[in-house]
Amino acid sequence: MEEVTPTNTMAPPPIDTIKVRVDMELMGKSWDFKIAADDWASGPYVKPGNEIEVPNGPQTKIIFKLQGCAAGKLDFKKSDPIWVQENECPGTKCSDPDVVIKDVDKNKLEINDLNTKATDLYYRLNFVDKNGVEYEWDPIIRNGGGGP
Repeated sequence: MEEVTPTNTMAPPPIDTIKVRVDMELMGKSWDFKIAADDWASGPYVKPGNEIEVPNGPQTKIIFKLQGCAAGKLDFKKSDPIWVQENECPGTKCSDPDVVIKDVDKNKLEINDLNTKATDLYYRLNFVDKNGVEYEWDPIIRNGGGGP
């Protein structure tokens, strides 16, 4: 009898909110960053390699929360928390019409990803320490499209 290996080729269904934990660790004089799902429902959408996958469907809220030893040492830069650019890492301040900042405080950034087309959105999160020194980090959002 031939052995059959089950495969799961179905993409995860659309989701209203993806909660992302931003873990940071001070390594010498620089910060090491990585992301993880901040709740069980967000698990299928937060991928290895620091990518967030927004499936084909309506707009999705993405909430980033700072965790790890950065708590109290690094905050989101309130005046400029995120830069977004389609298909390449942003090198200067920029935005994309698919990403709308909804709320930002020192440890949380909330955006709406309108998800209007299938594309890769490269983004840069901007942080500041208590002395005003700025830090940045640039992971990826893979949009499935299908939004308004």
